[in-house]
Amino acid sequence: MTIRKINLTEKLVVYTLILAMPAMIWFGSYVWFSARDAIMERTFQQLIAVRVEKQQSLEHYLHNLLNEAERFSQGDFKGALPEGFNELLAGEWPGGRLPVFPHGEDTIILWEKPLLRVKEKAPLYIIFIKPDGEIMQLAVNKNGLNQLMVNKNPYSGLGRTGEAYLTGSDTLMRSTSRFQRHSILQTKVVTTGISNAMQGITSTGVYTDYRGIQILGSYAPFTFNHIRWAIVAEIDSHEALMPVEALGRNILLLGIFAMLAIFMAVWIAVRKITRPLIRLRNAAEKIAEGDYTQVIENNSGDETGALTESFNQMAQKLLLQSHQLHQERLHRMQAMIDGQEMERQRLAREIHDSLGQTLLAVNMLLDRTKECQPHEVQQFTIPASGIVKEAVGEVRAIINNIRPPALTELGLTEALRNLCRDAALTGNMIIDTQLSPPPLPDHVATYLYRIAQEALQNILKHSKARHASLSLESAGNLLTMVVQDDGQGFDPKQLSSGSNGLSNIRERMQILGGEFELNAALLKGTTLTIHLTLNHEQR
Repeated sequence: MTIRKINLTEKLVVYTLILAMPAMIWFGSYVWFSARDAIMERTFQQLIAVRVEKQQSLEHYLHNLLNEAERFSQGDFKGALPEGFNELLAGEWPGGRLPVFPHGEDTIILWEKPLLRVKEKAPLYIIFIKPDGEIMQLAVNKNGLNQLMVNKNPYSGLGRTGEAYLTGSDTLMRSTSRFQRHSILQTKVVTTGISNAMQGITSTGVYTDYRGIQILGSYAPFTFNHIRWAIVAEIDSHEALMPVEALGRNILLLGIFAMLAIFMAVWIAVRKITRPLIRLRNAAEKIAEGDYTQVIENNSGDETGALTESFNQMAQKLLLQSHQLHQERLHRMQAMIDGQEMERQRLAREIHDSLGQTLLAVNMLLDRTKECQPHEVQQFTIPASGIVKEAVGEVRAIINNIRPPALTELGLTEALRNLCRDAALTGNMIIDTQLSPPPLPDHVATYLYRIAQEALQNILKHSKARHASLSLESAGNLLTMVVQDDGQGFDPKQLSSGSNGLSNIRERMQILGGEFELNAALLKGTTLTIHLTLNHEQR
């Protein structure tokens, strides 16, 4: 299965989105949490204001109840019950030690439980206690507390799910629940807010109410006369934080639109950036196919423009080098053809001048045998036999010039030694040898032999040297041949570019993939150095 490659445009877009997404998530989260905290703080302040207002109203209401009850007691509890009371009962102190009364006066107290048996329990009682133990018990009408605490107006600060209520020390409701009927003295409220308020703590918090719903609440203890209650103002978290939820949805939608906008902007920008790179890639593919005429229009002054300019310069250089290589290839081909033609002409001359003349002489001698007597034939065949032997020697000499037999019979090392020995005898000089080549393929050995032969021929023809040396050694994969003489040398700047000997050496090294170096100076001799890195096929 072919794995699809991800192009530069896709990478840049993905990287940008990866970098932008955490930043947007962080920013959206920061805005959302900040808004939530602000709304919760505002809601708590509203709940505190409602609770404080209800608490002040409750204190005023209870003061009024006590005043009404005291005026009623001053008439010996005769006549109609004052407004706000349900039942009047008289009796004796139920037992236990009587409270201590100042100056023997009657005592009026607020009590959350009845001291005398009642038909229907009330949320609160006013008790008159006389010094002799006689008590009068007034039951407070629950409607007064309900009208005070219950407010169904959604714009009162409690919304559609908020409420304010009272609980006694027994955690039973003393005012009607907004959500449950018959809750007075029936619904038990065991919540974090009520528990803290009964411990004397005034605070706000998020907790679960008596319905099992999470709410935001403000709670405080309420102590008046002899009652110890808790007063609470609460609102459902869902309603209080509804703007935050709406804000969260808006942030999500805005984030999605922002990501789409960023995606489109980045895509367009990246396409603008990568378009020149795509043109460079297409042009590079054309160059790889051999079309060096590629030139890309450059209208940019940034790094991409600099890269395009460098590419155009490279393409122009490749085009020039391709043209030069083509010309050099043609020159080499022409030189090879000329060399082959010259070799054919040389062979033709040698055959014509030596072997041809020899065979012609043999033919003439043998033709003479047709006209002579039998006893006279020998005087012609014996010379003809000698001439044939000379022809065989001439043929061997021609063959040796084409492929030295010493390479096949003795190997490269001995062939080079024989070559140096023959050159030393011919030039009346001393030639030192230092030869330790590794085993080489036949064509490499032949080329090295011909290079050494060409170099020694140049020494014999031009150097007038008395001493020369030839070394061929290897170090690892590197093979080095050095041919040196102490002759008259020459000025390399005046060397003709058409020198056949050096051209042949240079071409052979190029074919082998080696390097050719010539160091020469007038009256300082000449040094020819070649380096050949042997690859796996040349070992």
